[in-house]
Amino acid sequence: MTRDWIRLHRQSIDSQVFSDPFVWQLFCWCLLKANWKDGYFHGTAIPRGSFATGRKAAAEALNVSESKFRRGIKRLESLGCISSKATNRFSVIRIEKYDAYQTSGTAERPSSDQPKQPLLKETSQKPTIKKSLFDSVETDVNASHSVNGRPSSGHQMNAQATTIEEGKEGKKKKGFDPLSVSIPERIRKSEFERAWSDWIQQRKQLRKPLTEKTVEAQLEQFADWGVVRSVAAIKHTIRNGWQGIREPESNHGANSTASCQPRSKRVPV
Repeated sequence: MTRDWIRLHRQSIDSQVFSDPFVWQLFCWCLLKANWKDGYFHGTAIPRGSFATGRKAAAEALNVSESKFRRGIKRLESLGCISSKATNRFSVIRIEKYDAYQTSGTAERPSSDQPKQPLLKETSQKPTIKKSLFDSVETDVNASHSVNGRPSSGHQMNAQATTIEEGKEGKKKKGFDPLSVSIPERIRKSEFERAWSDWIQQRKQLRKPLTEKTVEAQLEQFADWGVVRSVAAIKHTIRNGWQGIREPESNHGANSTASCQPRSKRVPV
């Protein structure tokens, strides 16, 4: 079989996609599924760099829930890695800038009479630090601050300081952001989004930031409750300075309380 491979750049390690194991797995899966040439699926044209799939079939192939697959797709879309278009039968997912790093040529070795292209450009070129999978920002570390072709000691110290700061920033970016999780469509209203943001801030102030597992469990519970009931529970919890979501007693009678984290089986925090 020809075209039975894909290309991955080493700088992908520095991307936001790589920092999330599932999002990276999902993106690689999309690359493997994408057409290497134009084709058709059930009468619909599927161009090169795109593929057709269903949410249920994709979730089964990746061994994850449909909601987790949907959130992963939304995350890749927000990073500009893919775009998707849904039909009444399936979705067409398109890899952005596919031709930029998935060349149309074969993997054949160049002949001896052809000039070999260097794998890396000359060292005088400014190296780039990946901000996302496709976008980059340049760091000025050229040879203008050098003596006899060698970097000066002051320049070396500046470069080392820059590397340390970049390492710190990289660690900060790897933290989980609850706001990155897609809110279920049923409760995706401005009133709930404001309350949800206040709740996330409350947990940060309590030094008990929400984990991904807790966020998924709470959003599922809120989707069952609806906007009005969920907002009331969040505001009631914040007023009392509690760590777990609880509804006002008036919602379920004087002798009962409800929570996104039931006492008999608490959601991990």
